[in-house]
Amino acid sequence: MIGQAASQITMTFSTHFSTDDCKAKLAAAADTSRRTFLLGLLLSHKEMLGIIDNTTFQLRVNNHYFRYYAPIFYGRFVASQNGTIIQGDFRSPFAQVQVFVICWFSGLGLFALVMLVLGVAHTKDAGEILLFIMSMAAFGIAYAILAKRSKRSMQRTIIAFLKSTLEANDAA
Repeated sequence: MIGQAASQITMTFSTHFSTDDCKAKLAAAADTSRRTFLLGLLLSHKEMLGIIDNTTFQLRVNNHYFRYYAPIFYGRFVASQNGTIIQGDFRSPFAQVQVFVICWFSGLGLFALVMLVLGVAHTKDAGEILLFIMSMAAFGIAYAILAKRSKRSMQRTIIAFLKSTLEANDAA
């Protein structure tokens, strides 16, 4: 699948709640309508968006920035003697960020090349054009960095949400 690491790191949590209780608690704490999960923007006031099936679930942070690049936690419930084991990993459409950055810098490079070929760089506007190119390059770099940092922050938020909502601990 595009944008997924070749080997996902599986996280495991344990809780004293039954599988049914876990599903009910997640459904109460997260907006679980599929429409909201897929569209997201301004459709929910809850912190998390999710899809809960029989033994699997998906969670993502409900945010209005970098939402198309937001990591999704793919988890599953496994019944155990003492409650439920929650196993899962993060997957994100990070390839979309990479495609955006490649397109951004390709377009910027093409613009710079056209300016050089047309000789605009030798006119009195050369400084303004160079400033524009440098500004757009800085924006592209900043966007990629912020998307990556936002991804890590959202992963921490999802883990904290799971642990608090399900009173879960890291499994040994």
